[in-house]
Amino acid sequence: MWSSEVKFQNMECRNLQQSVREAIDEMVQLSPSDSAVHATFNYIQNRFWAEIKISSESAYLSVIDDASSLADLLDRLNSRFMVQIRKWRTRRFTP
Repeated sequence: MWSSEVKFQNMECRNLQQSVREAIDEMVQLSPSDSAVHATFNYIQNRFWAEIKISSESAYLSVIDDASSLADLLDRLNSRFMVQIRKWRTRRFTP
């Protein structure tokens, strides 16, 4: 079970918000089962900016990035997140 808090600033479009929630859900599926998610997404000066923090008893993952499109931002965040999750899994599950 995980808890989630996602804040949107200057992003009123429901479709954009739904894309963000779906991307976060995918990240959380790979995270520890007791994770809590705190995310902020902002659109300012023609750029999308985001900070996502996923924490649990066994891991703390944090990604921050910005891009000119939401799709690019979500791809970059996911790539950075995957680097961290692979490192966590290696530490966690390697004897």
